Amino acid sequence: MLTADDPVLPKALALPRLAFAEPGTAVGPAGPEQLSAAAEELAADGTVEAVRPTIRAGHKTLMAALAPDGTPLAIGHYHPAGGTTEIGGVGTLPIARRQGLAAAVTAALAVHAREHGERTVFLAYAEDTVARIYACLGFRPADVTLLIANQPARS
Repeated sequence: MLTADDPVLPKALALPRLAFAEPGTAVGPAGPEQLSAAAEELAADGTVEAVRPTIRAGHKTLMAALAPDGTPLAIGHYHPAGGTTEIGGVGTLPIARRQGLAAAVTAALAVHAREHGERTVFLAYAEDTVARIYACLGFRPADVTLLIANQPARS
């Protein structure tokens, strides 16, 4: 679990940007160099400092799989919400894919959430491959989620 003052936090927050820029589960080229550059951008634009109070207050729980040198390779989070929470932002640095790291992070987040009072833990996915991974972890389809964006109505 990462804390608000963890030195790896900037890279951990930058990791989803690289993971989701290369969809799917295939190994890709983005690695530590690109992660460092993305982390510098998030530090410079104030994102890292804006997230620290949320983590410190316990409103966001971040978990990461780290390389021996401390580089985050996979990341995920949940927001405790009084009994129900969604695991989200699960992604793997493209160069580190196909090792089960995102699955391990997801499983650890689910256990942590349940141990800290969240009775219902859910997640969403955009790809069938990811759904199969979640099914292997014991998640099952339960319902449909409706996302409402603040956008102008279309006719």
